[in-house]
Amino acid sequence: MMNQDTLSKEDVELFYRLKNSLYLYANKKIGAIPDSEDWRSIRSHPPEKIMKIRDYVFKNRAIIDEFVEKNPFRFSKDELDIVLSWKRAIVADHCILCKYEPEHALFLHDDVVYGVKGLIDSFRDLFQGYSPAFASLVIIPFKDVFTHEGSIMTDPISIGRTMRNNIVAEAEEIMVKKGIAASLDRQPEKKEPSDIGLIKFYMKSEVNRDRFFDEIGALLKKKSPAVTAVYNYELSRINAKKARSELQRQGIKGYFGVLLSQVIASGRTKNELDNNLRAIIQEDKLDQVYTFSIQ
Repeated sequence: MMNQDTLSKEDVELFYRLKNSLYLYANKKIGAIPDSEDWRSIRSHPPEKIMKIRDYVFKNRAIIDEFVEKNPFRFSKDELDIVLSWKRAIVADHCILCKYEPEHALFLHDDVVYGVKGLIDSFRDLFQGYSPAFASLVIIPFKDVFTHEGSIMTDPISIGRTMRNNIVAEAEEIMVKKGIAASLDRQPEKKEPSDIGLIKFYMKSEVNRDRFFDEIGALLKKKSPAVTAVYNYELSRINAKKARSELQRQGIKGYFGVLLSQVIASGRTKNELDNNLRAIIQEDKLDQVYTFSIQ
């Protein structure tokens, strides 16, 4: 079964055939490695030599136009279009790998979160599942996704808990407000998330609640019944953790409903709990109650 977070085997071969051919052409300008017409031969050279060619290409992108115009390796139009798209590659020095998702890894760079697929190896494997992590790489469009150029430098910077939490919160805020750039066709655009979406995000974790304290207050000042209901539900969810812990310590089992800071109803079954809740609170407050069970 093919990994969703890497290119297919066929696409990996095409990618390297195109990229290495471009590098061989560019190498004729700078002589970093001996001349060759075999795109596979580039693999035999030291990484630092290849990175010298890479840096030259992405600092002098007119060479991509020249390569496409001359087409020395007789690529098809579709293949040349892929190479031409590399003029829009992102040189992401000192970016942050902030999260792994099933279809790609998420990198934060210049207030944009990019969804980037691995080549042969997934980023999860390359970084041994660790995140967030500082890295430098070139993010390259390939067909309808982003991948990377192949050379990755990691920055040996220790990330403490507070920094880690702040990085994740910053990336998530960008994703909520802008989305994820997963290809040239799927670039994030500034959007106006709903107040309900924002309050859910702000209340998601203790880090977010501290970081976005003023934003939470500003939303509540609007006195929107829908926003207030979500806020109250989130408070109920947060306080339910303490209630659950205390009930478990007492050895009490059953189904429980928390509203804001209090357990307001219980039952031996979920049905009984629901009936008890409906008997004591108004219908429009039922969606503010967080329920849980201890078995």
